[in-house]
Amino acid sequence: METTSLWTTLIKGVDAGVAEAFDQAKQVYQLEGGMLRLFNGKSTDQDRIVISGKTPAGELTKRTQGNEASQKNRFKLFDTTYVPVEYAGYIEVTKRTLRTRAFAGIFDEAKDLTIAGRLSQDKSLAQVFNAAFNTTVTVNGYDISRYGDSDPLCSTVHGRADGGADQSNASSTSIVFNNTNLETGLLAVIEVLNDDGSPVSVMGKPTIVNPPALNKEVYQAINSELQADNANNNINYYKGAVSNNLMTNFLSGATGFGGSNTAWFIVYPDRAQLRKYTLWDLEIDRDRDVKSGTWTYVIDAAWAFGHSDWRYTWGSQGTGAAYSS
Repeated sequence: METTSLWTTLIKGVDAGVAEAFDQAKQVYQLEGGMLRLFNGKSTDQDRIVISGKTPAGELTKRTQGNEASQKNRFKLFDTTYVPVEYAGYIEVTKRTLRTRAFAGIFDEAKDLTIAGRLSQDKSLAQVFNAAFNTTVTVNGYDISRYGDSDPLCSTVHGRADGGADQSNASSTSIVFNNTNLETGLLAVIEVLNDDGSPVSVMGKPTIVNPPALNKEVYQAINSELQADNANNNINYYKGAVSNNLMTNFLSGATGFGGSNTAWFIVYPDRAQLRKYTLWDLEIDRDRDVKSGTWTYVIDAAWAFGHSDWRYTWGSQGTGAAYSS
């Protein structure tokens, strides 16, 4: 509960008072699209959403005159179950605090709770990447819905529904980010097969997803007019081949962030099966306890997020160490 003793010099008539005050909430987070750019976001009225799918019918095969055509087989994909989780918080303020605090412009309970809610939604989506190399469900306080193949999002052993050879969308040597390895990743993300053995189609341009520690290298690699770190003055192929990059400190390996300073990813946003389902979006309510005069402001929302396939997403831990999972 927020009382006058919490705000001390921000309460009118206490000590000499404060000449000016600023709101750190503005420095914490401002929603600008963020991680949602990579996700297919939808509203739902269902308590549980099950996503499934099927393979295509492969390709046609040659038929000699008078003979029967070859039967084409389709296969069911693994299911993904999304169960929206409720996330909530509240601020409690005494009537005396509301009446006597100074700088009323920086005290806006609804605004502060809304910022907290937007931050939480964007941070939750980043956990798909922070946990891309394991199958942990709850990561940094948020629950991830996982594709039903029981493998990490970025795995070297994704099975196929038709029983074909395992496939990989992760670097088995955890290659670091650089110009040469960017090409390795760009090829790896598209040179995979559907679950019936047919090749995936390529549409649109990929986005590189990276933590702050790699942002300089990534930005130079995809935005330089000429090849970065190369004296041959070749044109920079990546400047046109890669749409952009998405850097967020939610992926940082610094203390308090729960990510990695070396991991990097390539995503085709128009094709990747990264999903977010919102049962209800941020809603604010308030209530007053008539006995104490205390006001309580509450915000809550319910959403689920995760991945329903691994294709069109590729990742490397960026450590240079062997990886197999």
